[in-house]
Amino acid sequence: MTRELAQEKPRFGYRRLRLGTAPDSIPYNQFEAGTLATRLNEATGDARYRHAALSLAEKIRRENGVRQARPFIEQLIADA
Repeated sequence: MTRELAQEKPRFGYRRLRLGTAPDSIPYNQFEAGTLATRLNEATGDARYRHAALSLAEKIRRENGVRQARPFIEQLIADA
């Protein structure tokens, strides 16, 4: 769930929307209890968001980012 407040927030909200892991952001000038409740119900009640998030999580796990980053981090430490 993203509430547009700062400049970067709309970008993160758009990314989650594009990935299918969350409903659209709530623009700052439209943020109110009713809108928030609707979006939260949508986010938690729509199985498509859960499935998209699980699928994305599996892709991220397969990337094995820590193993990929380790040599670069070790080199940075060695060069320090």
